[in-house]
Amino acid sequence: MTFLEHAKRPIYVGMELYFTYFMQKKVVFLEEKPKNKVTKITDYLYMYYKPLQAKSCKLKDLKGDSFDAVEMPVTRIKALTPKHIKIDLKKGKWLGSFTWKSMAMNI
Repeated sequence: MTFLEHAKRPIYVGMELYFTYFMQKKVVFLEEKPKNKVTKITDYLYMYYKPLQAKSCKLKDLKGDSFDAVEMPVTRIKALTPKHIKIDLKKGKWLGSFTWKSMAMNI
């Protein structure tokens, strides 16, 4: 059995793509249902995707992971929607990454 099969409450996973001077990808794990529309993957796993744009383009306003952002209006959302997500639980902490191309490695 997997961890999710033992879960007592749902986990909400967000794939967030930030547009500032550069693109920043972030996977967030929430215990409470976000305001965003979520997609049910299993009874205990829900996901959402949200492209965001920084309110300011001044480098001094971009402080690590926290800066003011608004949801970016996108007309072709499928072009920006990730194709693959990797989720792992290491030492009791959720980790994640996402990509648009195959995550398979050529060995």
